[in-house]
Amino acid sequence: MSGEPVTFKSRIRDLALALLNATLLLLAVCLGFAYGAVARFDGALEDFGESLVSLRPVAGELRGIKEELVGLRGDIASLKEGGAEGFEAVDLRLAAFDGRIQGLGERIEGLAERPRALLDQSIDRAALRFGEALSSATGCHAETRSPQG
Repeated sequence: MSGEPVTFKSRIRDLALALLNATLLLLAVCLGFAYGAVARFDGALEDFGESLVSLRPVAGELRGIKEELVGLRGDIASLKEGGAEGFEAVDLRLAAFDGRIQGLGERIEGLAERPRALLDQSIDRAALRFGEALSSATGCHAETRSPQG
């Protein structure tokens, strides 16, 4: 101490400076968490956009494969009429393959038509990760739930 008497005015000034310092520190921590949340959200949006863009060509390709299978079935039918035997097994295999392709195509088209569901799932996952990071940084550990899907 410098020997000056401590006055009420100097104590109030010191308290105000301490309050300002604590507020600025809290603001810096909040900005850091907000930056992390925005970065995770941007990453989720990029992942969503990439998956949506990559689903559309696959759905078109599946439609092409399905059309090719229909053509193959026509060829097999014409071979059956010509008296060739043993094509029933090939026909059954093509039917099973066609069913798998059709189911896959419907699932992919359903996802491509429901971008909001993909976006909601991405946001839920990003929010969960951000919450886990926040709770581990603060030392508060609550029961966490995983997002649906």
